[in-house]
Amino acid sequence: MIRIAIALLVGGGILTFFGYNEHKLASAADSEPQTITAQDLIANGYDDNAHVSVKDFEMITWETIVLTPEDNPNKFEKVWAPMIAFDDPYIEELQALPDNAQTAPPYRGQVALILYSTDISSSGQLDSVAYQDTVQGLVINEIDKLGGEELKELKKSLSIDPDKVIILEHNRKPKGTGTTMLMMVGGVLLMLVGPGMIFLGRNK
Repeated sequence: MIRIAIALLVGGGILTFFGYNEHKLASAADSEPQTITAQDLIANGYDDNAHVSVKDFEMITWETIVLTPEDNPNKFEKVWAPMIAFDDPYIEELQALPDNAQTAPPYRGQVALILYSTDISSSGQLDSVAYQDTVQGLVINEIDKLGGEELKELKKSLSIDPDKVIILEHNRKPKGTGTTMLMMVGGVLLMLVGPGMIFLGRNK
């Protein structure tokens, strides 16, 4: 009985936490994405709609950080790919490279935009996304920021401020207000049921 009650309490807390985070994101986003250039997003933010379709960007795929499972290093689980705007001076450096260049020069600017993805599962998919005209997703800085091993790896070759970089989660869409409220209410109810079971068990 106590184990079940504790499980309900923990599960309720987790559901409430995720529900609250989803509610924060939904409050800052519309169901339809706004089309915005990478330049505008980096310079001015997303204004009143964190659900965006970003255009006019270059993805620095060779600086991408990838998390893979131990038993299948060719499968991507999580991806962090730096993105820059078309007005970035680095674009001119890339365009000046000879056709037979094997490597690109290091990026010396401050990384201001990162694409985070759990949908990209291979290097081929990463290249496909990089060459798309637009990339859709949700700016998730309200609930998350770079940290841990991915930040450590990115900092090995890039200049990046985790408190300022914009994190765009690939293909993520805001949940409806009804869904987020249901998650939070359900979580609170579970947290109430758990202690209630413990109390009733002790009084039997």
